[in-house]
Amino acid sequence: MGEALSYIFGECVVIFFLYKRMLQYLRFFQQEEYKTARFIDWYYNRWAFDKKGSTIILIALFAYVLFSITPWIFVVAALLLLGIALTEEDPKRDGKVTLKMTQRASRIFEVAILSIIILSLSIFYFLYSKNLISFWLIQILLIQSIPFWLILANTLLSPVEKSLQNKFLSEAAKKIKDVNPFIIGITGSYGKTSTKAALGEILNVCLAPTFWPPKSFNTLMGLTKHIREELRYGFKFAVVEMGAYGKGSIAKVCKLTPPKAAIITAVGIMHLERFGSEENVYQAKSELAQALPEDGILVCNGDNDGARRISKEFVKKTTLLYGLDSSKGQLDCKITNVIPTPDGSNFEIEWKGKVYKGQTKLLGTPALSNLAASFTMACILGADPEFVLAAIKNIQPVENRLSISKSQGIVWLKDAYNSNPVGFAAALDVLKEFPGKRKILMTPGMIELGQKQFDENVKIASRAASECDMIFVVGKTNRASFETAAKTVKNKNTGIHYLSSREQAFEEIKKISQEGDVILIENDLTDLYEAPISF
Repeated sequence: MGEALSYIFGECVVIFFLYKRMLQYLRFFQQEEYKTARFIDWYYNRWAFDKKGSTIILIALFAYVLFSITPWIFVVAALLLLGIALTEEDPKRDGKVTLKMTQRASRIFEVAILSIIILSLSIFYFLYSKNLISFWLIQILLIQSIPFWLILANTLLSPVEKSLQNKFLSEAAKKIKDVNPFIIGITGSYGKTSTKAALGEILNVCLAPTFWPPKSFNTLMGLTKHIREELRYGFKFAVVEMGAYGKGSIAKVCKLTPPKAAIITAVGIMHLERFGSEENVYQAKSELAQALPEDGILVCNGDNDGARRISKEFVKKTTLLYGLDSSKGQLDCKITNVIPTPDGSNFEIEWKGKVYKGQTKLLGTPALSNLAASFTMACILGADPEFVLAAIKNIQPVENRLSISKSQGIVWLKDAYNSNPVGFAAALDVLKEFPGKRKILMTPGMIELGQKQFDENVKIASRAASECDMIFVVGKTNRASFETAAKTVKNKNTGIHYLSSREQAFEEIKKISQEGDVILIENDLTDLYEAPISF
């Protein structure tokens, strides 16, 4: 009776365990955009093998074989597995980036879980009451194989996904053709989303109804979804953020949304790990300029070498440069005399021989650079510069992009969306100039910088350690860089604390913070980098 119960109860529990654990892995697979190679790299680099369930079964097997313990040991093991399955976090509710059960995610999950359940039941059928040891050894293999069933399901479904994507792309392309808005493409290693939001608001207020997708939607299928659902007759302009996830990705977006004007915010080393070389990054970003017609409008960041190079190599009928520093050459639109204030920034802007005074709720040179890009594009499209500056005055900071909040006499500078060497340095500039008693930094450092990641983090960590009163380093991803910087920094009064998670860092900051502190939160890594893996 004990052996039969071990089989039946064990099979039911293992199936439930497989179901719950597969949802956990699907969350990370989704965060890796269903890219098999990236998911496998994460799986092995984070040592994300199952340890809990497999260890419990192995202990039960050793006890059964070596000490001749009755089959009831496997019922106990199954109960422990059930406890794990019931108490583990819910990936659809927990974590920084929760699992979104989209139609694609649901299809992948359904195929994967049904396949592994069918295999599990087949094994149960053939081994029931025949070989208890083999049965439980195979359960370990099934548990360990969960991520690969997701990969297999995704591969099997790829023709279906491609067919659906082609259908959606056709619908979106028809919508673009019917509405026929003037399309402005925006790309760059950073600053895309903020520039899109600013330009969209400015055009909407100063010229005509404007469509721009929310947040940081910049992939082909993400844009397709919003075009299908939200683009409608009456929109005269469409501002489209175009992300580069490899060579050819921007070209595909341009095919769907043929641009008549473009903004290149920067070409840098962000996502260098993904592209392999700086030249590859440049080639990918330049696809937007290449897609412009000869009579198009090209607006580039004159402060950035890569963007300047694009302006020279892909000259259009109207090619303009904007920036804050004319040392690299002529600028058609220049922001000067920037004065940070507790409520934002005051500045002057030079345009077509005139100087205009402006105000914004935004902070930092990257934000002002993005405003210069938006100002330049709006004005060249016919907007009155004074009207544009009035619109700029009312633009709200994009969430977690150097936005300000105040609580109990403490100022929080939130720049947690992502980070790069230019943005991080600019955020430190704001922290340094912002009035306050103590300056505190919380950061996990910068990621996806390839071979330059360690050195770039050491560089920024050295500066932070020399200027901040306290630094809270989150996670292990860039801890070595901050430890290296701490050994050489001159300011020995800086307290550097190393925490395993964002939550722990907030708890420590809460303990030590006091009225008058200014706290910068720079970058926030996804669960792929920071979440403790405890399968």
